Formats: sequence, structure tokens, C-alpha cells
Amino acid sequence: MIWTIRHKLKKLFDVKNVWIKLLIFFCDIMNELETKEKIEIDISKLERNLKEVENIDFTPLEKEVYSRAIDYKNDSKYYLEKEDFRTAFGCIEYSHGLLDALRMIYEII
Repeated sequence: MIWTIRHKLKKLFDVKNVWIKLLIFFCDIMNELETKEKIEIDISKLERNLKEVENIDFTPLEKEVYSRAIDYKNDSKYYLEKEDFRTAFGCIEYSHGLLDALRMIYEII
């Protein structure tokens, strides 16, 4: 979708316009963030970070947060397999956020 927007903008406007150039640049960056390779790397990093905390005796609420982080990781893998890179990216980033909260509580990061 982002590539389509970029392509249409180039056709509609003179790319000498600074604002259009910035928008095209932003579209390029967003496209790069949602690549299969980037998501696979993020999943690997998350799995490594999950191992850091797997032996911690969490409170019941923290266990729920840990469980949700795993669920979102699994969702990311599912969407990656379906080639829905935007959703896969969102899921893995949310999972990282949940896990980072636990890692901060236990002063791992």
C-alpha cells in the first residue's frame, strides 16, 4: 500500500516540492520497517529476551503480561506466514513492549 501511495504521489506532483519529497521519504522508511527479514530478526530478538526472564517467579499479573507477550509473538509468526507484514510488525513490536516492561521491573534493562 505504501509503495502505491508513493507511486501515485510521484505521478501527481512534481517531486521537486520539499513536502512531497519528505512524504515519499517517510513512505520508503515505513516500507523498510515492515520487511519479512526485519520481522524475523525482531522475533529472534524477542525469543532471546524471553529466555532472560523465563525463570523469574512472576506475580500473577506479571505472568499475564508475560503470557500476552508470548501470544503476540505467536500472532506475529502467524501473520508473517500469511505475508501480512504490517500486522506481523505491529504484533512483534507490541510483544517487545510488554516484555520490556517486565525486564525493566526486574532491572534487566
